[in-house]
Amino acid sequence: MEPSAIQFCARKISVITGDIRKALDICRRAVELVEMKGEQGGRVTIAYISKVVREVYGGQIQNQLSGNTSESTLPLQQQLLLCSVAIATSKKHGAKSETVTFGKLHTTLSKICADRTLLCPDFSELVDMTSMLESRGLINIKSNKDKRQHKVTLRIQHKELELVLEDKTLLSTIMDKASKFCQGS
Repeated sequence: MEPSAIQFCARKISVITGDIRKALDICRRAVELVEMKGEQGGRVTIAYISKVVREVYGGQIQNQLSGNTSESTLPLQQQLLLCSVAIATSKKHGAKSETVTFGKLHTTLSKICADRTLLCPDFSELVDMTSMLESRGLINIKSNKDKRQHKVTLRIQHKELELVLEDKTLLSTIMDKASKFCQGS
């Protein structure tokens, strides 16, 4: 097994689950894949690790947003919040940082809800929803004394989230109009 493949696996799994057992399982599956293919040299490369990670975790976000299983479906408000985090931290929408404060996140979410004539959660509900998204491994929260200054970071790739959101009409429309929600926030 190539050292770079082990490092790649460790980084990927630390972002997805943070569970070393999952990393070892991915490595085991990659070794099995190399053995099945019967390639000369039999070295596990980054390509094999990447393939196994996609097979195992590739649909994780898709499942949570699409409702393929009853336990993994995100409520609409949490999906909107995830959209808001993506918009507020996206470089293509003018974000200077990959983190966003609760205050700015609430402002972005409020603009989205107002635009779509949806009920906007109050600040305490925002805190609860971010906690739920963090427990699902979709975002990280860095605490601060002032709750409005807590910082939120996406734990998933912007591109992956955007691809999944394209399948949802409402969320896709919001992402298309993202620059509107970033102005003045």
